[in-house]
Amino acid sequence: MTDIQMPKMGDIEMLQTIKEDNPNIPVVIISAFGKEEYADKLKDLDIDIYLSKPISHENAKLAFYNIAKKI
Repeated sequence: MTDIQMPKMGDIEMLQTIKEDNPNIPVVIISAFGKEEYADKLKDLDIDIYLSKPISHENAKLAFYNIAKKI
């Protein structure tokens, strides 16, 4: 689970590294940006869940539940 903006590594670069090292790892992105703004960049990275800030307790719970089912 990660925010889309990172201080030391670019967001897309980080996701590419994660997926290259372990393509089956589930990825949840949390961002204040709308998914549409990143749609082209994220479409090839097999993102499991994209949550827009602010995140409700229910959405976070559902995200963890869906990832747990996948694992």
